[in-house]
Amino acid sequence: MEIEERRLGIDELTLGMFVSRLDRPWTETSFPLQGFQIDALSQIEQLRRYCRHVYIDIHKSTPPGKRGMLEKLGYGSLTRRGRPLPA
Repeated sequence: MEIEERRLGIDELTLGMFVSRLDRPWTETSFPLQGFQIDALSQIEQLRRYCRHVYIDIHKSTPPGKRGMLEKLGYGSLTRRGRPLPA
């Protein structure tokens, strides 16, 4: 399977994205070593505590059209904009 990664800041993350790498070792966090799909805004908040940016796997992420469909079904805005990390 082909891997296509994109580096994103935490404030750019949305539900459905598959986090494949962090900007620090996985072992320094509470996240699974093999990566994970963002299913809840609370996961983005957890990432914010540990990281400034992450890498997402485009092919394992939920397609944008499907995320739009989830919004229409009442799952609210799937974009999370938050406060920046302290310097």
